[in-house]
Amino acid sequence: MNATTDTSWSDLVRQLELELEGLSRLVRLSHRQCHYLMRRDERRIHANVRAIDTTLADLRAANARRTGTLRNLGITERGRKGLKIATERADTPWRERVQALEVALARVMELLGHKNLQNYQLSRFSLDSVGEEMRLLLGASEDPGSTYDAGGAAGDPALRGAVDGRA
Repeated sequence: MNATTDTSWSDLVRQLELELEGLSRLVRLSHRQCHYLMRRDERRIHANVRAIDTTLADLRAANARRTGTLRNLGITERGRKGLKIATERADTPWRERVQALEVALARVMELLGHKNLQNYQLSRFSLDSVGEEMRLLLGASEDPGSTYDAGGAAGDPALRGAVDGRA
């Protein structure tokens, strides 16, 4: 092992550590997003989305740096496959560190996938709920019992108080 190769392995380990930190931050932000979605805290939802976007931009840059470092080590494969190859090619002290980080990254990615699915389902439910409320409150209907007409004007005066019951 020469000094240049040793430096490349050191760079790779540091980049993987930074990626792990960034992905862990995304998990925390996703957890917060779930909480904010349940509370319907629009201000915090928007602020959290901006933080997620910033973290994603940092992770894209880190991934590009990792790809360059892997290329310096003679590895052209990307993603987990590239890390698996790196683990096989690394000398013993680096192999253990790269392998541990690859396992940790996979675990965090799985957790992030679960949290993203949960947030997607919550967002979808919220949008469906809002859509149903809009349909009930503002939607035009051929039904003579409609609360509102297509223009949003009150329908049958006797039904004006029924909005609360239908929503």
